[in-house]
Amino acid sequence: MGAGVGFASGQTTHAQRAEGHIGQRGQVWKQVETLKHHADFGAYGGQLRAAQQSVQQAHAQAGCGAADIDLFELHDGFTILAALALEAAGYAQPGSGWQLAHAGKIGLQGEIPISTFGGLKARGNPGGATGVYQAVEVEQQLRGTAGANQVQRARRGMLQGLGGSGATAVTHIFECLN
Repeated sequence: MGAGVGFASGQTTHAQRAEGHIGQRGQVWKQVETLKHHADFGAYGGQLRAAQQSVQQAHAQAGCGAADIDLFELHDGFTILAALALEAAGYAQPGSGWQLAHAGKIGLQGEIPISTFGGLKARGNPGGATGVYQAVEVEQQLRGTAGANQVQRARRGMLQGLGGSGATAVTHIFECLN
């Protein structure tokens, strides 16, 4: 498991137990977390199977689907991982994730905004701090405190971290309930 995946998982486990917790601004939060490991070491056949399984399980636990997610903070430490993660999450068919960027569907005003503060590469791909960075970004979006990068009416955000070559994936779905 990569350091970023483990750190994200460890840092948010308490939030998982605190469903219904009232935040600083009176917001009520719900969070689910899933962790999957697939022995084929990630991008087997051009697909991130652990990421796909982790997203499916997170959706089931949260009672939502891909269309219900307002923003996706994906693991984009390498450019190809963004396209593969979008495919694994059900936003594109295998081999066509890159077309979402070409069509403008992943920007702030797009159908599924991703990496709204520039993603991991814009932050120097922070390794072990990856999951924390992603969780802070999702939390700012859901609180409405993201400034110029704010996704309008964001209520539900998904975060996904990858470990190794993508063989391990952790997916979190955060929701502001009020």
